Amino acid sequence: MCETEFIQACLNHPDIHRNVVTKRYKKKRLLETAGTPISHIGFVLDGFLKAITYTKDGKELCSSVFTKGSILLEYLYLSGNADYTFDLVTLSKARISWIPVDVFAEAVLNDNQLLRLYIKHLAVRGVDNQRMITCLGYKTIRERICYWISSEGNLELDLCKIPTHVRLPVSQEAFAALINVTRASLNQELHRMEDESFFKLNKKILTHINKEKILANL
Repeated sequence: MCETEFIQACLNHPDIHRNVVTKRYKKKRLLETAGTPISHIGFVLDGFLKAITYTKDGKELCSSVFTKGSILLEYLYLSGNADYTFDLVTLSKARISWIPVDVFAEAVLNDNQLLRLYIKHLAVRGVDNQRMITCLGYKTIRERICYWISSEGNLELDLCKIPTHVRLPVSQEAFAALINVTRASLNQELHRMEDESFFKLNKKILTHINKEKILANL
């Protein structure tokens, strides 16, 4: 995938290679809070994180999720935001490479190969964002699960392209954050759908996916 290609190319760049620091984090670790100055760009090498904002009543909102291959904060920094606009929290164990913002910007904006790969990365991110916006437009948890299963690499929802098995994200908690529902309600709906023969739930893998039933719920 071009996300991995871009990250690897960045890490191989001499200036970035000299300045990168890779850190490991435990699950449910608060890395930074909104308002903190952005000093480094992060490459998610492993793990799952979420960006949290809050309503005026203090209700937590998941505004974004980051998985392996994601880049943290570069879009904020390059668009002129000097500070975090969200709290950044790990949903699983994570490994992140951090690069000083000035080193990242200088390397990417002045290296034609990195710039081309970054444009590809932005294109993929745009498609992923379109997919998630569409997913969250569905009202029920079942519809969101069905869309998530059927739409990976298949935004046109072609029956023939719906996979027969799908690996869930790192955990049900991470999957719940991804489709913006509670973990308890997601767990209940997954087991209910298994009972109705939509698929078989085998730990973190959905197998024997009934494509017709999935598509009929969209």
